[in-house]
Amino acid sequence: MSLMMRCIETYDAMEHLAGKCVNEDRKETLAPIGHILANATIEITVDEEGNFVRAQNVEKKAVIPCTEESASRSGTKKTAHPLCDQLGYVSSFYNEEKHKVYITELRKWVESKHSSKIIQAIYKYVTHNSIYEDLLSNGVKIKSEKDFVIWKPLPVEYKRGRSKISNCDRLQVAAQAVCLEEMFSCVIDYGFIFYKETRRREKVEITAEMRDELTKALEEMHSYYRRGYTPRVKPSKKCEKCSLSSECMPSLLRSEENVDAYIRRHMEESENA
Repeated sequence: MSLMMRCIETYDAMEHLAGKCVNEDRKETLAPIGHILANATIEITVDEEGNFVRAQNVEKKAVIPCTEESASRSGTKKTAHPLCDQLGYVSSFYNEEKHKVYITELRKWVESKHSSKIIQAIYKYVTHNSIYEDLLSNGVKIKSEKDFVIWKPLPVEYKRGRSKISNCDRLQVAAQAVCLEEMFSCVIDYGFIFYKETRRREKVEITAEMRDELTKALEEMHSYYRRGYTPRVKPSKKCEKCSLSSECMPSLLRSEENVDAYIRRHMEESENA
């Protein structure tokens, strides 16, 4: 068996660990296919509208997406990673040509079917061309154009009504934060909810207690799925504006009529039509 085949077999056997941090015996994270590990030195936080939030110095290994060309770049070859890269690529302050290459790669992602609101937000911020100034104003120590920049997104949820006593809206933000943490290999401490009725933005702290509450809710949902059980909905006024009302059909549950009777009645109506 060739060395390459042995490498492929080894990767396949450990594929379940790809992208996951393993601190045991200081083992490095196994990069998923299409990714590499990078020594990040600068972390920039933006919200989902592409607004700059903050920046800070970091020292950590980050899993970043790459292309075949960028993963093997060397010397003077100007090939950009599609999202996270050296400051010399991300900012135009050092090298306009490198920056144009980076913008081109990021734009391809934005315009592809694999785009997302977060990728679009990062692209929007980068094209403002204020990265270098934002880093300086936040007291970030810049060593050189080889400082490696990673991104940290903040989730923003938009709601029609107003802030609630229950945690239902806040748990949505927490769930988004967990997904973004998985995607960007970072820790998100807070997010926001914007309520249209009051035109107020509420900050949501992603605490350990909220993460526990979210985990319990997800475990309950998975339990229902494994059992093939759909909880009975409690129809209320809020059902009228729910985007899933056509799937949930809460109007059926306002009647005391059971499912068999409902089907039988509609069959009889069809026969008599």
